[in-house]
Amino acid sequence: MISIKEVDSTNTFLKNLVANSKPVPEGTVIMAESQYAGRGQQQNGWHSEPGKNLTFSLLLNPAFLAVTDQFDLTRVVSLGVYDALEPILGNNLKIKWPNDIYYGDKKLGGIYYRATRSNNR
Repeated sequence: MISIKEVDSTNTFLKNLVANSKPVPEGTVIMAESQYAGRGQQQNGWHSEPGKNLTFSLLLNPAFLAVTDQFDLTRVVSLGVYDALEPILGNNLKIKWPNDIYYGDKKLGGIYYRATRSNNR
């Protein structure tokens, strides 16, 4: 895990790390106390209060799935997050398919996946 006090975007930091360094181990987490230029869907901004949010990116290389099937991983993670939070938050929790987690009308987070390599499976 790489912990950063402040970063523009954990996703951008991880993308740059992968592009500009030795191989980054699968499972590497980039976590920031504060993120000032996070991105949501369709380049929407993502704002968070320092120290009050989970702002992180996780590197996975799901070689067990063909690239054409890897979007299913986003759906599975969305369901897992829902299942973990539902006992705590109750009926106002929902998934805006395929990847946004909402509590009432407030977005709690999003699960983002981007295929970056080809896979012959």
